[in-house]
Amino acid sequence: MDIRIHGKNIEITSDIKEYVIEKISKIDRYSDRIISIDIRLLVERNPSITANNVAEATLKTEGSVIRAKEASTDMYNTINLVADKLERSVKKYKSRLIDKTQKSNLHGIHELKTGGKKKPRIVKIKRFEFIPMTPEDAAEQLELLGHSFYVFTNSDTGKINVIYKRKDNNYGLIGPSE
Repeated sequence: MDIRIHGKNIEITSDIKEYVIEKISKIDRYSDRIISIDIRLLVERNPSITANNVAEATLKTEGSVIRAKEASTDMYNTINLVADKLERSVKKYKSRLIDKTQKSNLHGIHELKTGGKKKPRIVKIKRFEFIPMTPEDAAEQLELLGHSFYVFTNSDTGKINVIYKRKDNNYGLIGPSE
């Protein structure tokens, strides 16, 4: 497993690097499919942000990407939080892989239970025409509908795009690569 550590507004000292490797390398025992983990540590310089130590982790496996992000007032605590979150996500990923394997072996059973809960399934399908509009118009539609995302045809590119509301109350735009 390849672990890469990057820093922004922070010097990655050998102590921090060793601490990250110690915490993150424990995740390897939950899956042999892990290819690499990128850790990005950053310190926000905005004085209004109290939890200014941020750790973002991107774990790449054979066919999946798992991400985790945490923030706190102490970088070591933030590393602990993101490592725990990543560990939980990898365990969940592994249990889904096991469920898929069991499901293919059970042939006639279509609903498996995981942890006492039914597995989520598609319960509603909507079909509609994509109206060409600008991303700004799509953001307005998103607000008018009160949804968390909106799918539309981008009139600038002619491609299907998704606009979504971010936690910082700005918008994100997802579209196909050129």
